[in-house]
Amino acid sequence: MSLTTITTAEEKISKAIIALQRPQPFFAYLVMKMRPKVMPKNSPMPTVGVDANGTLYYDRDWVMAQGDEEMVGLLAHECLHVALLHALRNGGRDVELANIAKDAVVNMMVAQSNMKLPSGGIPVDISRNSSQFNVEGVQITINNVSEKTWEEAYAEIIEQLQKKGKAGQSGGGLPRRWDNHFPGDGSGDGKDGEEGGSGKDEPLSAQEMRDIERDWQTALAEAANYAKQQGKLPNGMQRIVDKLLKPKVQWKQLLRRYVRPFLSPVDWSYQRPHRKSQVLEVYLPHIVKEQILIEVIVDTSGSIGKDELTEFLSEIVAISRSHNHVQMWVTFVDAAVQGRYKIDNGDVAKIMAMEAKGGGGTSMETGLDYVKKNSRDVPLVIVMTDGCDTFNRKAKDYPFEVLWVINKRGISKEAMQKQIPYGIKIKMDG
Repeated sequence: MSLTTITTAEEKISKAIIALQRPQPFFAYLVMKMRPKVMPKNSPMPTVGVDANGTLYYDRDWVMAQGDEEMVGLLAHECLHVALLHALRNGGRDVELANIAKDAVVNMMVAQSNMKLPSGGIPVDISRNSSQFNVEGVQITINNVSEKTWEEAYAEIIEQLQKKGKAGQSGGGLPRRWDNHFPGDGSGDGKDGEEGGSGKDEPLSAQEMRDIERDWQTALAEAANYAKQQGKLPNGMQRIVDKLLKPKVQWKQLLRRYVRPFLSPVDWSYQRPHRKSQVLEVYLPHIVKEQILIEVIVDTSGSIGKDELTEFLSEIVAISRSHNHVQMWVTFVDAAVQGRYKIDNGDVAKIMAMEAKGGGGTSMETGLDYVKKNSRDVPLVIVMTDGCDTFNRKAKDYPFEVLWVINKRGISKEAMQKQIPYGIKIKMDG
C-alpha cells in the first residue's frame, strides 16, 4: 500500500495510525486495540464514532474530506472515549449534554498533546484551559477543563442551564459536533452501527460491561506504561491514571515499619553478570537490591461492590510501586479462595487484568489459612475487606503479621478495634 497517494478511507486511517506511532505512543497503543468498521449509509450523522467495545465506525466520504493532521487527532479523540469508558457511564444523564461534556474534556486532552481536530467540534482554549459553547441560547463556560472528569463538566453544564431557567435537558440549540457516541450501557437500542453500537440487538449485559471495563482499564494502564518508558506520556495522563488508581494508605512508610527486618539486603550475586561486564571485559557481579515479599488477600464477598474493589485495586497498585523490588501474591477470597495472582515489580497492567471472582459469604481467615499453608516465608499478610466477618483465630495461629485494611464503607474504627481480635488495623478514610 502506498502512503504517498491515498485513494481510500481505509488507507487514510492506516496512515493516521502510523503517524501516531513515534510522537504519540500512548494514543497509538490504544488505537491499535480498536476495530475500524464502515458506518451504515443510513446513519443520522455520517461522520465517525465509537462504541464501548472499541469499534471505530467511519463514513468513507467524510474521512476522505479530512486533512492528514486532523485524522491523527481524530483517532486520538476516539480512543480516549473508549479507554476512559465514556460509553459505559451515562447513567440517567441527558445523552446529548453528556456527549458535549465528554467531547470538551477529550478535546482538551488532544489539544494539549499538540494534535489538531476536525473543524466543527466542541471548542477548547488551551491558553485559558477552558471550553465555551452555546446550549439552547445559553453560553456555557467550563474552566480548568484539563482537571475535570466529563461527569464534573456535565454537572457544570446542568448548573449553568438551570441558572438561566432551562430544564437541564437537551431540547435543541446544541453546539455542532462531528463524532457519534454509541452508548454501551443499554441506553441505546443496541443495533449494529447505530445507537448502542454493540453489534447485537439487545443492550450489553452487566457481565459484558464489567468485562469491557476491565479490558480497557488494563489497556489504559498498559498504554501509560508503554508511553512512560519512552518519555512520551501526554501531559495530564498520569493524573488520570492515578485518579483511577488513587491509594488512601502511604504504603512505602507503612511497609518499612513492619517488614524492615525481613528485607533482603543490598548484596552482590554472581548468578548473572553486571550489565557493564561486556564493556569492561570483566565478569562483574550484579547488585541484588532489597526485596519485599508480601501477600494480599482481597475480600470479594457479596458485601463488596464495584467501588470497593476499585478502592482495593488502587491500594494494590500503590503497594506494588512502594519499593523497587516487590514480589506480591494477590488472593481473592469470599468464603473460599477464588483466585490467586503473582505480581512482580509494579506490573500495573497485570494488576488491572486480575479477575476478582466471588460474591458468596465472608471468611477472610480462610484466606489467611491458605497463605499459612502455601507461603511460609511471607512476613506480612495484608487483608483488604469491609470487616463484616467473624473471627475465630488468634494472632498466635499465624507465623506472619496480619494487617487489616478496612475500606471507607466498611465497619467503623470503633467496631474495627473491638471486633477484630488480632493484627494491625487501618481504616481507609474517604
